[in-house]
Amino acid sequence: MTIYSDFPLGLAILEGDSAPLATATPVTYRNLSPLTRQLQFSLQRDPIDYLGDGLRVLIVECVRPRGSLVHRVGSGTWSTVSEVLAATGNTAALVECDSVDEIGLAIKQHKPNVLIVSAHGAYDPHRNVTGLAIGDDTVSEFPLSIRLPPVVVLSSCHTAPRGLGAVSVADLLLRNGATAVLATLVPINVFRRGLTMTRLVIYMIEALQGRSGLRSFDDVAQWTLSSNAVVDICMSTRRLGAWFQSDKGEVLNSFMLQKGSSRLRRGHFYADSWTLLREIASERRDSEIVRALSVEYERIVVPETLFYFVIGRPDRVVFNDPRIAAASNGTRAT
Repeated sequence: MTIYSDFPLGLAILEGDSAPLATATPVTYRNLSPLTRQLQFSLQRDPIDYLGDGLRVLIVECVRPRGSLVHRVGSGTWSTVSEVLAATGNTAALVECDSVDEIGLAIKQHKPNVLIVSAHGAYDPHRNVTGLAIGDDTVSEFPLSIRLPPVVVLSSCHTAPRGLGAVSVADLLLRNGATAVLATLVPINVFRRGLTMTRLVIYMIEALQGRSGLRSFDDVAQWTLSSNAVVDICMSTRRLGAWFQSDKGEVLNSFMLQKGSSRLRRGHFYADSWTLLREIASERRDSEIVRALSVEYERIVVPETLFYFVIGRPDRVVFNDPRIAAASNGTRAT
């Protein structure tokens, strides 16, 4: 579903559902402010970016000061992401950058098809402008000389708030050649961010390998963020978080491979995840966790990952399609 609006309609809960629309179908936003720019984007011809030959991920770390909690947690996340990519035959490069020019040089050197920008987000409500904290500057737009890869992931807080007509750094990245941009509506938790980024990369790899039924970036983003309900639930309290991460990830493996693979209904991800977690706790005879999961999930769960969203044309970024592969030979197809 493509939503032409300045309002985050993907958060609406439809009649008969228990979770927002964004969990039921891939939702892409086309901001109407300013209308002239949206008209320009709508009239242009959008090529298909075929990534079937593999992921070349460039991670740009701009969080400062180095050694801060956010920087340390991010370093652990990017190390895990790099290991996962290397183990599956894909490539990753991590570069520390203190200016937009350094980001541009890193893009030219590594030629990525996926760019992850890790930075503090900045929102000025008086000017109604968002930006990224890069070095000593707050950057609201990149020079047009910097051409971005098809997929840009902003691992940052509130880079694209909706509803107020803010000038968004995420929206402006489309002018630099990005086909799809993943951004956030609100401030995000750094620990949950790490899990979300790792799962996003894993599902991109799954899509490449044709094992998940996911074809394009809108599919990958929607499934990652919706199925991340289990993370939102288990990270809502310390007790649930410790249980979730115990036994070398056995709880998560049981949920994803045995329970959740076939029993999560679109539009009901949170309610179904809550029910399945109670089943797992009962089977493991974790009586304290069963009691903790006996309360209604609406009382304690903050569905943070629903506040990530995609703009641009994510349906045109394709990971696995034999017909496109044959026609494009790994190049940008029309």
